[in-house]
Amino acid sequence: MSQQTLSVSNAQDRARAHRKDSGGARRNQLLTAAAECFDEVGLGAATVEMISDAFSGHVLRRTVRQYANYLKSVDPDLIDPAVEPERLVQMLADAMHHGAKRLANGTAEEKERFILDQIHITERLVGIKADVRGAP
Repeated sequence: MSQQTLSVSNAQDRARAHRKDSGGARRNQLLTAAAECFDEVGLGAATVEMISDAFSGHVLRRTVRQYANYLKSVDPDLIDPAVEPERLVQMLADAMHHGAKRLANGTAEEKERFILDQIHITERLVGIKADVRGAP
């Protein structure tokens, strides 16, 4: 990962946090419009955060399911997963999510180390055979 990519990501995170915390007029207009739309479809009690969380959960479940299905389709001569694919993928997703939250304000070096460690751990848990990786 390049330093430029990390700095853009950090800048985006800061800008997003500022927009969320600023309570600016544009944000208030958007929240008011969203609330009106929710009322029209019978979701008046819902908040933007609740709907966002539900959508994020849906996306995560779909991603986990697709990755598990992919692992099931890989030739067994190439991988030997530590546990069944659904459980493995969910555990990896949980580890990435919690690690990313922990490192949200970490240094670029800490984030890079986490990414490299996560790749190595994933390879081990998925059971990528040594001859496939090119390792001895």
